[in-house]
Amino acid sequence: MSIRWDEGWVREFRRNRGFSIAVLAILALGIGANTATLSLLYGYLLAPLPYPHAEHLVNVHFTSARIPGNLRMSYTTYFDLRAQSNAIADAGMYKRKNVNLLVGGRAVHVRGAAVSASLFTTLGVRPLLGRVFGQKANQPGDAHSVVLSYRLWAQLFDGDPAALGRTVVLNDLAYKVIGVMPAAFRFPDSATDLWLPKTFSAFDHDPGELTAWHDTMIARLAPGVSATQLAARSQAVLEREIAHFPKPGAAQELRRFAMRIAVAPLRSALLGKLGE
Repeated sequence: MSIRWDEGWVREFRRNRGFSIAVLAILALGIGANTATLSLLYGYLLAPLPYPHAEHLVNVHFTSARIPGNLRMSYTTYFDLRAQSNAIADAGMYKRKNVNLLVGGRAVHVRGAAVSASLFTTLGVRPLLGRVFGQKANQPGDAHSVVLSYRLWAQLFDGDPAALGRTVVLNDLAYKVIGVMPAAFRFPDSATDLWLPKTFSAFDHDPGELTAWHDTMIARLAPGVSATQLAARSQAVLEREIAHFPKPGAAQELRRFAMRIAVAPLRSALLGKLGE
């Protein structure tokens, strides 16, 4: 069976061949992009998060009637929640951080995250090689260490296990490579290629810095505790913080903003409205 092409259409195609090919290429790219987007959305929205018992992982954040939305978390409240709430089995903090990396004469710009050491235990993940940060890593004066993604390890060191113990320069400071994460670990997003320890300072423990909402808090619910229960208990902690706020007259102002602590599934925190 043969297909008979209309001769006029063929002549028109030949006359505008460049334009027609460009259109076909754009269509192909569009179809490919849509397929990739759908695959990405499936991976994030439908596939389970790659953490043990991920249904118990939540984002804990400030919000307000005056300033709705996710306002992130202050370290002051983070430490109080960990100390005063038995609704939390474990919790960690992180903040995205872009860095310039130099190793072996090669310079690259990478996306990273500054984290509390407890972030990895909260998520329930282990490194492929080496180790993650110990609790001392967040203390001032501790030696600089870094954990690499599988992708960055392959890119910089060709997947050589001897990369452990090597030194890389991040923003002009020397860091020792102590671990490599599995290929599937990409937290908080797929572009993250390394993790640095956040250094806790006196500022982070200051009760007067209650509204220093800079970083993101992830918590693992204690057994038998719901997100709603954690939110209620967290709110009680916040009310105590406001009542004992050290700056005169500030407590009334804080209450006027109707501040509260919200608890949402981790998927929602990572994806925003797409994850709801």
